[in-house]
Parts: sequence; C-alpha cells; structure tokens
Amino acid sequence: MTGESLFNVIKDALLRLDLNLDKLLGQCYDGGANLAVVNRGVESRILAEQPLALYIHCAAHALDLPLQDSSK
Repeated sequence: MTGESLFNVIKDALLRLDLNLDKLLGQCYDGGANLAVVNRGVESRILAEQPLALYIHCAAHALDLPLQDSSK
C-alpha cells in the first residue's frame, strides 16, 4: 500500500468514528516506508492537514518483532 492509500483509509476510519482530524495531536507508527517517509507517507499527509499532530516512532514495535521471531 502507498502512503496515500493508507492515509485515505485512516482518514475514512476517523470520519466514520466521528473523530475530528483537527483534534489529532499525535501519530505513532512503526517506521515503515509508507508510513513515515517525508513528503509521501501517512505522517506527512496528516501533518499537511493537522500541523500539530507530532510524529513519534514506535520503539515498542522494534522490540515486538524480535520477540515474535524468538517465540517461534
């Protein structure tokens, strides 16, 4: 999926849940290219609509992947 298509899905879900994007203050993703890439990912598209939505990389996800692999 592209950053644009993911953004559209997220925005649609927020609208369906009656959550206003204008009140969004934070974003947290795992750092996948389609999520956090400057100017093309979900992060930049949300920032274009809501400049106060600070992006923070999800460090917990970095720990989750090795734990899943080691448990197999």
